[in-house]
Amino acid sequence: MLQITIEKKFPTKLKPFHLSIDLKIPDTPQTTVFFGASGSGKTLTLLTLAGLTTPDTGLIVFNDRILYASAKKINLAARERKIGFMFQDYALFPHLTVLQNITYAQSHFFPQFVPKKLQSAAQELLTKFGLTNLADRYPSQLSGGQRQRVALIRALNAKPNLLLLDEPFSALDPLLRGQLRLELQAIIEKVALPTIIITHDPEDVDCFAGSLFLFKNGRACQVDSYKTIRQDFQTAQDCLIDILRTTHI
Repeated sequence: MLQITIEKKFPTKLKPFHLSIDLKIPDTPQTTVFFGASGSGKTLTLLTLAGLTTPDTGLIVFNDRILYASAKKINLAARERKIGFMFQDYALFPHLTVLQNITYAQSHFFPQFVPKKLQSAAQELLTKFGLTNLADRYPSQLSGGQRQRVALIRALNAKPNLLLLDEPFSALDPLLRGQLRLELQAIIEKVALPTIIITHDPEDVDCFAGSLFLFKNGRACQVDSYKTIRQDFQTAQDCLIDILRTTHI
């Protein structure tokens, strides 16, 4: 189970923001979706979970392992949390080849001196996902879909216990999204890894919501039985509009 109980305040005069989250995600669903408008706190929640941002106070526990506890002064470094993170813009290093980008997740060595064992492991992942021919290319030479796959493989090469995906389709052409949703769904099933996906696209919710959490103005709540509710609506958008209208966060 994953527990996230955190507070984070940004008391700026122009646009103050207060993240106040208390979520418990059970072990059962393979994929969890965080849904809400931009600026509602979804990405900030993932950044605190991954150890890339520190909350003001709170507790983060994953599978009985404390990742952060302000009361006990515990705050594991990001590299110790065993969490894979795929950023919204993929964040591939432009000066590194595909293979070097992927090995960086494990080694953090200078790319010219990556041990052969790590190179072989990265090459195996590329082969597993049908991207062997891309090993020597640079990010600028890849399509949007290829960059997404490489970023995902890099996250998986860190051998995480939990995978975080921040708006994985937002940088893609709308015509590609349907196909790549299916591909990503197949990959998640193949690696059998608990995954949290951030989105504000109703179609992503339909595809991935094993469990669903709504975010609004720095707060969040779980939607019970989304798949059952969805049956009463013609589209995912209509369903989510109704859920947002009737849910008080």
